[in-house]
Amino acid sequence: MGKFRKLSEAEEASFQKWIQSLPEDARKMIMNHNLRPDTLYKMKSTGKRVIVGAVDSHNLTVTVAVTHRFNRIAKTDPGYEIAGVEPDDLVECSVKE
Repeated sequence: MGKFRKLSEAEEASFQKWIQSLPEDARKMIMNHNLRPDTLYKMKSTGKRVIVGAVDSHNLTVTVAVTHRFNRIAKTDPGYEIAGVEPDDLVECSVKE
């Protein structure tokens, strides 16, 4: 539903290897919320459509990227990141909205 790109086999293998390198709590968070680098999510709290860019394995939160590709912001705006987002605030969404 929210896939905005297809990971290559090497990218998928790297992603899976990275997940296994994380502490157990962070690994469970990623798996339970199906957080992936190739998937588009909507923040329930803001309505912004975002891409997960980083995981904070200590606080069990994520950093997301907001870009003009998926949101109504100026095309000259490079976008921005939001850190400390709770995974429960993210829901997979369609690329075509």
